[in-house]
Order: sequence, then structure tokens, then C-alpha cells
Amino acid sequence: MIHSKPSYVPLAWDTEGASHLLVAHAGGGEALLRLLDSGRYASITVRYAGEPFDNADYAARLARAAPEAFQYFDSVEAMLDALRADLATSRMGLRLYLAGSERFLWRATGIATAAGLCADEIRREQAGSRARAVYCVHCKNIEPQVTTNILTCPGCARTLMVRDHYSARLAAYMGFQVDAEAPGAIPAVETLYA
Repeated sequence: MIHSKPSYVPLAWDTEGASHLLVAHAGGGEALLRLLDSGRYASITVRYAGEPFDNADYAARLARAAPEAFQYFDSVEAMLDALRADLATSRMGLRLYLAGSERFLWRATGIATAAGLCADEIRREQAGSRARAVYCVHCKNIEPQVTTNILTCPGCARTLMVRDHYSARLAAYMGFQVDAEAPGAIPAVETLYA
């Protein structure tokens, strides 16, 4: 087992929370709908940013599920700015529920921990694409949507192997030059993270 590789579980309410902030991106809307269907709490805020190519209409369904608490954002960046504002005015007892791509989950987690939330106050569910963000250890480029075990780094043109070693700080998996010790010995490219 690789200890740095995150594991995720379906979102579930933390009954110890005094208030609940639900934040999702794209396919994460389905996880929020499932959570809202499982019960209700008095103090809920729902934030959602979709994708233009997303065929599922999670925004409309979330708006119907929590009409008084729902806010839609045109971009992830705008939603993350709203998350910063929410956390700046939050009180003790807040529970944060995140659902979406792995990169989104860890970008939002970074914002939450910088605002003072601890690990026990944050729930995460990976939803949608399993594409990985890959950090090139050679040139520090981050390629956000990698679905294969091998890629050519757009920053330095090295052929990288995508490792299971994950950096929560960078919100990316590590990519190392695959043929550093045996130039030209490159394994077959496989789609592993679709």
C-alpha cells in the first residue's frame, strides 16, 4: 500500500457538525444529491460549479433539492473564491463536504486547512474522471488531465512514468523520467485513469 495515495469514501453527514458546507465540481453534484437525499440539517450551504461539456444537469437538481441554500458558479475558480469567503466567516463546528475530481478535492482541502479546518472536519468523495494531475519532478510543470501511465511532459519533453505517490500540497501525482537509467527503454503506454 502506498501511504501517500488518497482513498475516498462516499460522503456521509457528520452529525457532530453545527453547520454544513457542501461544495462540488462537475460529477461531484451527484454525490451532493445523494447526501442531501439521506437527511437534512438546519444549517446547510451548497456550492456547485459545473462544466460546459457536462451532460448531467446537477445544477438544476441541486437547486431543487436545496433551494434556499444553493449557489451556482460559472467556474471552479469563482467557487473556490467563494469557499475562501465562506471559511473566513465560518464558526467553530463547520463541516466541509467536497465532491469532484481529485485535483479539485485537494485544491479545496488546501484552502480549508489554510483557513483552520482540521482533517476531521473535511469529508471528500472523488467523482467523475479519474484523470490524474501529474507533477514533473524535473521541470515542475503540472499536467492536469493525465489518463495514461506514461506521458511526455509538455514542460521539458521528458517521457514520464506516473507514480502512485501523491502530494496533497501540490494536488498532483509525481512523474519521473521513465528511461533515466536505460535511455530509450519505455514501457507500453496504457490508459489507467479514465
